[in-house]
Amino acid sequence: MPNVSTARTYAVFAIAILLSSQAFATNIRCSTPSIKQGYRYLHENPLKASAYTNKAIQEAKVQADSICQANGYALLCRISILQDKIDFARHYLDSSKAFTTTINPEIIRAEVELNSKLGNHKANVELLDKSKKTASKQGQLDVMIRLLLISSDIYRQELDLEQSEAMALQALEMASSNNLTEQIATSHRTLGSIHLQKGNYDAALESYTKAETLFAKVNDIDNLLITQRNISLVYRNRGDYSTSLDKLNDALSTALQENNPDELGQIYNLIGSTYARMGKSMEALENYNLSLRYREENQLLASYASTLENISRIQRDLGQYAEALRNLNLTISISKELNDAQRMASTYNEMGNLYGQQGQLADALTNYLNSLKIRQEANLHSEVSRSLINIGITYRQLKSHHNALKYFTQALELITDESDPMGKSWVYIHLGNTHRDIGNLKEAVGNYTKALELRKKTGNQQLITQAMRSLAVAHSENNEFAKSHQIFDQALAIAQQQNDEKAIADLYNELGNLSLREGQLRKALAYFEDAAELYGKLFDLERRGLCIRKIGEIHTTLGNSTEAIENLQLALSLARRTNNAKLKELTLLALYEFHSKKGQFNEALNFFVKHIEVRDSLNAISEQEAVWQASLDLELNKKAEEIRAIEGEVEVLRAEAQLKSIQLEQQRMVKNFLVISSLFVLVIAIGSIFGYVIIRKKNSTLNIANEKLAKSEKELMRTVQTKDKLFSIIAHDLRSPFTALVGLTSVLANQSSEMKSDEVKEYGSLIHESSQKLLNLIENLLYWSRSQTGKLKLVPKEFTIHNLVAEVSSVLSLQANAKQISIENNIDPSTLVFADYETSATVIRNLISNAIKFTNANGQIAVDAEQKGPMVEIRITDNGVGISPANLSKLFKIEQSFSTKGTGEEAGTGLGLVVCKEFTEKNKGTIDVISKEGLGTTFIIKLPAA
Repeated sequence: MPNVSTARTYAVFAIAILLSSQAFATNIRCSTPSIKQGYRYLHENPLKASAYTNKAIQEAKVQADSICQANGYALLCRISILQDKIDFARHYLDSSKAFTTTINPEIIRAEVELNSKLGNHKANVELLDKSKKTASKQGQLDVMIRLLLISSDIYRQELDLEQSEAMALQALEMASSNNLTEQIATSHRTLGSIHLQKGNYDAALESYTKAETLFAKVNDIDNLLITQRNISLVYRNRGDYSTSLDKLNDALSTALQENNPDELGQIYNLIGSTYARMGKSMEALENYNLSLRYREENQLLASYASTLENISRIQRDLGQYAEALRNLNLTISISKELNDAQRMASTYNEMGNLYGQQGQLADALTNYLNSLKIRQEANLHSEVSRSLINIGITYRQLKSHHNALKYFTQALELITDESDPMGKSWVYIHLGNTHRDIGNLKEAVGNYTKALELRKKTGNQQLITQAMRSLAVAHSENNEFAKSHQIFDQALAIAQQQNDEKAIADLYNELGNLSLREGQLRKALAYFEDAAELYGKLFDLERRGLCIRKIGEIHTTLGNSTEAIENLQLALSLARRTNNAKLKELTLLALYEFHSKKGQFNEALNFFVKHIEVRDSLNAISEQEAVWQASLDLELNKKAEEIRAIEGEVEVLRAEAQLKSIQLEQQRMVKNFLVISSLFVLVIAIGSIFGYVIIRKKNSTLNIANEKLAKSEKELMRTVQTKDKLFSIIAHDLRSPFTALVGLTSVLANQSSEMKSDEVKEYGSLIHESSQKLLNLIENLLYWSRSQTGKLKLVPKEFTIHNLVAEVSSVLSLQANAKQISIENNIDPSTLVFADYETSATVIRNLISNAIKFTNANGQIAVDAEQKGPMVEIRITDNGVGISPANLSKLFKIEQSFSTKGTGEEAGTGLGLVVCKEFTEKNKGTIDVISKEGLGTTFIIKLPAA
């Protein structure tokens, strides 16, 4: 689908650039409320931004604050650039310079954006180099770092990622040398965005995680949230949607506590996009609508339009075409009002997807070409290739393979392996598909191979498997069976390691087809059976039916009559259930051949007649498709002049872009020559101190290595203790209730006829008790395991803690009544918390269950709650046996957990409290305990208030 390869990669780049811009907006020396609002609305709503900025300038005039006046005029310059008011922009830039004689990063950024708008890259290079030298001479360290990061940002937008990374590394080194925590964090995040754009996900995650830690250390919540969103993008692009959602939910919890509507809109939008990639349309729509609400309420027009476009994608997937078109038209209207060429081009691209899905390929092509034209005019280099890919896909659907190859090749020329490896891999996949269409299998293999090499660099196992499957099928069609088997086996190993059952089923099916080509019927049979089983598990009845038909045909050939007829009848049933006419036709033909081979000619004739009926109906559909194709050709002919006109304009813009690229390359070569000459002069001077520096670095490295070794040893010891404890639980505590169950059920099985009803009832009660203990233990083990492997998904929401305690108390009433223990729920029904309901219920259930266990008959348990600041404190108090000081220190630790018998000789494992601690902390809360032997125990849980 066109929208898969384009929207995803575009989104990564666009968001990375946006987040980079936000980073600078949070570090303004002039930070009055009005100027902050100006920066807030800069890209969102230029009219509001302009109003706030003019107010800030007037306030600065009254206070004689020259810095705020300079920054205000610089901001007005940037607003004017966005509105294409270049003369106004120049005027405001000159005004801002009049208020300062020192280097001001906000003025530099405004001038850089003006030069970029005018396509003057050379002027930017000279401006930034000169400004950095001046800042260095004046000892303006903070300014120097910011200029380096602005340079990095500009190079990244120009897709010169090598220079961008070099600038960011210089900034990081300078900030690190002077222990400037915030600048170090911002530099790490900039590097993370560069790595993300390159597809180096491990490196991106490492840089972002360092930035996250530092922003948390200085309590910079705004930048912390931006970084957490960045980290979620890395996991999302790796296909690890669960971890991506976990990170976004962490950010969501913080944004709700901070009451930050801008961030809430961003986070809900990203959660929606992640669910969309998972194929969960309703969850995606729910989060998009939440994002839309926040963005509309705060008049964030650009972001509002972005979310509207996302909603239109979901509506398109759900077949709600009229609603999707209405939202896209509204998005274009907003984009025109904001003069936002980037959003307008994206929306035209999405309109192309919408028309393409409805089969209106001429309209799809027109919209894709309009998108391409806007992107070329606005110098949106990274997105031009996305439009070219979509145009190529549309021409392929129209069977115009020459044009498809032309546009795919143009896209390939614009993307480098370093700047967008994932985007380039998609181009190679589409080129491979087109070459397969026209029978050029050698070229198809070559393109699939290149796509696979690029995807291996990114580490996205799901996409690696898909590329391998395409490559293996191409080798199979080219009768290169050994190569095909080798690649299929590699892909299968990856899919099995990832537990990707859909990919495994598809690979088994293709391996079955390959074995059929080789004439290895029994081998093919085994593959199709494995594939059919998995498709059944995934409820993919159509593909299951296709596999079962092939199984039936193979059994017919092998003479296995019973297996053949059973599978063919099942395939026919699935064809009818799924309304798959082609499967029905082929299965009826297979049944005809089966009965013919058996000599059952009446039955054979009956199935042959039915086969002819279905085939004729399919031929009628084919004739209708031929009529449709003729109509499409006519429509294309009518719109050919319009399409050719747009293509002509596009070609002119492409030629201009190539000319600019050549000029830039010449400038770069001159600059590189000068740099190399300067470096040669410096080498001799550096060499004299090099040895001394190396020795110091080696000593430092050795010390660091020793520290890491000691830390690793400590962690290893903890891991071993954890493992030993788990084995102990499984070997002893898990075995005991099973032993009881086996013994009790054995007595019932062998002696129930001789037992009285009271005895049977007693044994049943004992079996229930053992089963309940076993269930509790297994649940705790499962929960703890999921929390350790990162598979536990938390969905924070508001809920009444009173109702949760009432529900848990009801479940545990039998256990409490058996010891005549009362449970008092003293919580005000209006007390709300914001946490995951299921994990919170598990914590409360474990603690109340423990209280019952260690409280004597006729005892009492009280549950109270009180809001204290941003947290709700929940106290579970019993008047039981209490805990000794020695044992208090062992609580909540898996490697030291212990178990004592309850007052009714109840057994336990100590694992429940470990789970309580894990779950409470994952909900951004804390857990503590107060206890005295003989006087009872109070467990104190703190969860975020709603």
